[in-house]
Amino acid sequence: MRGSFVQISVSLVFIACVVVVPAKATAAGETLRTHFQFLAGSPAEGGQAKGAVLILPGTVVVPGTSRTTDSHPPLKLMNQLREAYRLSQLTIMSSYDSVLKVGAEDRVGTGRSGPDIHVTLLGFDDRNALYKVRMTDAGKPLAEPKVAIQRGERGIVGGRNGVAAPYFFVVIEPYGTNERGADGAWNPPKLVHRVEPEYPAEAADAKVQGVVILSATLGTDGSVREIKVVQGQPSGLTEAAKAAVSQWKYEPARDAQGKPVEVEFDVTVSFILE
Repeated sequence: MRGSFVQISVSLVFIACVVVVPAKATAAGETLRTHFQFLAGSPAEGGQAKGAVLILPGTVVVPGTSRTTDSHPPLKLMNQLREAYRLSQLTIMSSYDSVLKVGAEDRVGTGRSGPDIHVTLLGFDDRNALYKVRMTDAGKPLAEPKVAIQRGERGIVGGRNGVAAPYFFVVIEPYGTNERGADGAWNPPKLVHRVEPEYPAEAADAKVQGVVILSATLGTDGSVREIKVVQGQPSGLTEAAKAAVSQWKYEPARDAQGKPVEVEFDVTVSFILE
């Protein structure tokens, strides 16, 4: 429908058996799987809300609990940030895993909003990981903080950056030693058939926007099943998200030996009117 779009983010949670990685010193080229999220928000529609909290680019936000212990990490994290910074709207623009090499810079996906953000894994051991976050806007440096994060926990770097993303947050979560695929040996599923959600006419006419968060299981045959609603929206938005995701097909996730494994994943669908 003209004037609307749907932004989708997917994150995976492993439920197969775990592999413990021993403590070791890191060198250039060694890898660590890291989960990233990029969130964009605003204090009020069309302008600055009274009492909104100032946040400079590169601010290291006090992290919450880890995604591995949260029952529904996207929802809880969004609520924490909305409350802390008095935001009326906060949207997950991207959510994904990346296998980072020590000393190599990786660009963070920011969806449709935000500055250019590059992250370098400086080093890690069995307990902690150290990252450098380089932020630029149209080539202009904004900030370059370093963030030490306990593995299995989350670190958040935030800031403000104009109209497209008045508030933005980069969530960095290094995998713990007891999580499958921490060293990049695990092979994630590959989406081979994706059905885009349709923006319901009822919702568009009523100017209803919002974020739908779903939790589902991806079977060893690559099919999506057991879809549960973590956060729903009215006017048919929840139903539209579920109908689309239920039709997705994947090449299944595989362990280091190539055997298909079952995984759980969260899907965040943002229905936005322009």
